[in-house]
Amino acid sequence: MGAEPTGIGSDAAASGVRASGAPAAGALAGRRIIITRSVADNGPLAEELERLGAQVHQLPLVEVLPAPDGGHALAAAAQHLGDYEWVVLTSANAVEALASAMADTPWSDGVTVAPVGPTTAAAALAAGMTVGDAPPIATAAALVDAFPHARPEGSTVLAPLAELAGPTVVEGLTAKGYRVDRVTAYRTAAPNAPVPDRTELATADAVTFFSPSAVDRYLVLVGTQETASGAPVPPLAFCIGSSTAERARAGGFVEVVMPDVHSQGEVTRAIAARLGPR
Repeated sequence: MGAEPTGIGSDAAASGVRASGAPAAGALAGRRIIITRSVADNGPLAEELERLGAQVHQLPLVEVLPAPDGGHALAAAAQHLGDYEWVVLTSANAVEALASAMADTPWSDGVTVAPVGPTTAAAALAAGMTVGDAPPIATAAALVDAFPHARPEGSTVLAPLAELAGPTVVEGLTAKGYRVDRVTAYRTAAPNAPVPDRTELATADAVTFFSPSAVDRYLVLVGTQETASGAPVPPLAFCIGSSTAERARAGGFVEVVMPDVHSQGEVTRAIAARLGPR
């Protein structure tokens, strides 16, 4: 396998840098955008959208909580980190959970994080972990594709995942010959938030989603607030991840935009490109 999985993009590609540069200040003046992550996670996105002149309505639909077992399984795995060759991390939340489980334990030599994308890679680096390159597309499927088949003598992978994470990572790497230990790193739930104002939703230009569960919870909240055409409001959704985009399309959004690079910065660029001055 070497030091990194194969099929990995360059640092420039993973960072989402574009020759066109950042959108100009005021490019979204008069636009109203709904963002649905937690207020803490939404911070950079909200600040950048506001810099561009947008009015931001924060509607947190996902709350990150400890694993159902209180993190005991992850803590046990963290104490034996040296038994693994790779640690697959598919979100910054997984990075935070693993870093917390490690406490003061130093990162083990010979263990490399395989991050799903640039945001996760940056969080892992900041936590003092040894990090390989992210795949050119930030999806679990692309991450699995980046791995060659395991060595004949065997290779081990620790996969600290969300409670509701799909089987892509575990099944894909197992099929390539890896021994994969899946551990629940965290779970998500709907926060106790008030029902959003109908006018806030109906007059917005777009909504952003970063997980399928956020789409589901949004549709529950707006189920009686649809337009005459039957489409949710607003009809334009910007999504991170193919599974999130597929859920939004299935939910009836008229237009779903998914940036090629899965990061908050690329969401901002996509919103500016679609809703900014023509």
